[in-house]
Amino acid sequence: MNTFTLSGSDLASRRIAAVDREDFVNRYWGEGSVVIDLSAVQSVSESYADEFFGVLVLRFGLAAVLSKVKIANARETVLRAVANSMRRRASTVGVAA
Repeated sequence: MNTFTLSGSDLASRRIAAVDREDFVNRYWGEGSVVIDLSAVQSVSESYADEFFGVLVLRFGLAAVLSKVKIANARETVLRAVANSMRRRASTVGVAA
């Protein structure tokens, strides 16, 4: 299983999230399951979470993202922001979250 580490204690930029997401997709999407390690992340903005995780759901579908991506070492507030962004994007494409 591959590991993708998001670094930076406070992730808040939609632009950086887009770069991080594309790096993740280009390096790991065609592989098996991937662990996204969030141990260094203290906080994540709604815009970052939406641009990284929400757009993954929009692009590949909720079921594919949930089966492929595992989140590790996330603080509760960070995990909540990630889950909320994925749920919102899934609801916009008609997939129950």
